[in-house]
Amino acid sequence: MANEDDYMGRGKAQVLFNHLPNSTFDYDRGFGIHQVAEIRGEKATELDQKYLGEQIIRRVRQWNKEDGSLGTQGYPDFADNYTFLTPTQVKTDFFPLLFTCENNECGRAYFYQSSNQLAYRNSDLECDECGGDISQEQFVGFHECGQLESLAPSQSDSPYAKPGNCTCGSQRWKLNTRGSQRLQNFRWVCMNCGAAEELSQACGANCDIDSQYLSFNVHRGSNVYQPHYFNLVSVSSTGDNRLSSTGEAVAVLAKYLGLSNESISRIDIEETKASTERQELKDMIENLRDRGLDEAAEDVKEDLENLDESGASIREQVSEFVPELISGVESENAAEYEFAMDAVQELYEQLAITSELQIQNATDVILDRGDADLRARESLRDEADEVEQALEARNISDVGLIEDFPITSVVFGYSRGGREPTESVLVSFNADEAELESGQVESSQTPAFVDTVRTEAVRFELSPERVMQWLLANSEKDTELGNMLREQIQESSRPNDRGIPVQPEWTSEEIAEWLTAEHSEEIAEGYDVWSEEEIRGWLVENMTPIPEYDTISLDESAVVISYFIYHLVHSFSHQVLKFGTSIIGMERTSLSEYLLPRSLSFITYTNQRTDFSLGGMHALVESGLDDLMEQISQDGDNCVYDPVCSRDGSTCFNCMFTSEVSCSHLNRNLGRDFIFGSRRIADRDLIGFFEVVGAASGSGDT
Repeated sequence: MANEDDYMGRGKAQVLFNHLPNSTFDYDRGFGIHQVAEIRGEKATELDQKYLGEQIIRRVRQWNKEDGSLGTQGYPDFADNYTFLTPTQVKTDFFPLLFTCENNECGRAYFYQSSNQLAYRNSDLECDECGGDISQEQFVGFHECGQLESLAPSQSDSPYAKPGNCTCGSQRWKLNTRGSQRLQNFRWVCMNCGAAEELSQACGANCDIDSQYLSFNVHRGSNVYQPHYFNLVSVSSTGDNRLSSTGEAVAVLAKYLGLSNESISRIDIEETKASTERQELKDMIENLRDRGLDEAAEDVKEDLENLDESGASIREQVSEFVPELISGVESENAAEYEFAMDAVQELYEQLAITSELQIQNATDVILDRGDADLRARESLRDEADEVEQALEARNISDVGLIEDFPITSVVFGYSRGGREPTESVLVSFNADEAELESGQVESSQTPAFVDTVRTEAVRFELSPERVMQWLLANSEKDTELGNMLREQIQESSRPNDRGIPVQPEWTSEEIAEWLTAEHSEEIAEGYDVWSEEEIRGWLVENMTPIPEYDTISLDESAVVISYFIYHLVHSFSHQVLKFGTSIIGMERTSLSEYLLPRSLSFITYTNQRTDFSLGGMHALVESGLDDLMEQISQDGDNCVYDPVCSRDGSTCFNCMFTSEVSCSHLNRNLGRDFIFGSRRIADRDLIGFFEVVGAASGSGDT
């Protein structure tokens, strides 16, 4: 075990994002630049370790599936091989180990293999050449495989030295910046013979990447070290957020679709609708008799005796709504099972949030403000009505305040040179880089670092009916994207043998024109005769997986519904992040998002690791929602880089992007046009979500 004096104290948030193993940082006590060698922490026993391990494996598999991926390093395939630590302290060491003389007339460079060698050879940090002070250089060389090295010229006494063009062998070098800030202009110069060479080093890790040359940057450059993490909502009181069985997955779907009022753990998927109604009638009879209403109880008893015992089980009912998902969760095919369970897992998370956390409806938050004065109450009621109307006008079905939102961040590795699978290797932490308070991490375990905070949040949910209406409206567009959407809608899996959904106001001629030849004989019906549960089931059933490390590719029409819905939910979330911070007076990095696209919802929460301000989310719901919706409507579609931005995807740093801390998908899959509609110069022609103004009245001739 390391000596206690070797560690420095750091807050969990600082370690989680700024002081991870193999990262470098400027020591705040003036001790130069350091590299993190090891993290000490406590085992996060309150979290579901297996579930977190499965989440890491899922992301690692997605990284490795990418075309041209450089792969991953050090990740086990079994969830039990991961250990999760809440960090408390970090152990560091000097790095990089290139020092140069501060005397401009001298400037000699010195190279050391370790901090111990530095202390042994030159503890006073003096230049042997001129007696001046030497100081640590901030430049490093890094490779896509994860290797990090100090800068060194050829034929120096550095362990990274490679053959070069200096023939005198003096090993006396200086780093000539040539008055430039660009490293490609720097030169190594031999102080003896004057030979000069560019910065060029090969990776010393003996990796199998084709290009073996290092890239160079200052140690704090964003491409030198990029941590990889994900966020999860930790709502279960038992720490178990993982679906444990196929039966539980079916119960989750039954609960989400409104087929049972029981809690998920109490849903019997083999129970019939008739047996559920029987129990409800029995409870009603008992309640009436307790109240002395015997005559009414007898009437209900008669209904109970006449109740038809037949009926489909809950599992069979769920299968009628989402047949493909049920087939997936019961499949023996690993890929089909994994996809279906991932989809249900997201719904499980959504249900856990709405059932286990205390969520206060926006109207109730507004009405709770002020005293009991009648005039004040009437004024608050009017204000609440205006907010409801403002939300409905933007096709939002629900907004709720969560005052105790538990969010867990999991950092599971890092990359150098880029964040994409085609740019770099995803490198895991290893057991030597982590220590438990009670002892060393077992060599067979791969550590990851976690931190759970409880903060304020606001949950937004879009109207399922309006989303379906919006999809149908865009499927009328005679464009490549519109035709792909039309094709998927017509080929989609539909609940309860429903016909192909169409706009209720479409005429027979319009429907006939909209239908493709292969579907021209099928029945079409207005979506207004669908129940909300059927619409929810249809949306969930026909969404495909969202790529973790890429944009959604439109290689086939089967993904286009996911393309539309994810872009819509994600873009709406960024609009709330952008304008919400200005309303409550916080920095944009002070808010983060949590996306649940299959349930058409997203959560905006206060990020305690940045500019936390107690009460900001409460203030947004209590008095700022109307202003938020107005600002989004008035200014959300503006960009100083138009018309270029609108032409090239309607998303850029000015109008839609947020910091990596705030965005859960690194600013992928965004576009203002999904909300506001496309401008004439745009590269795609979309009807915006805000252009859908309520359910259509009347029914077409279907």
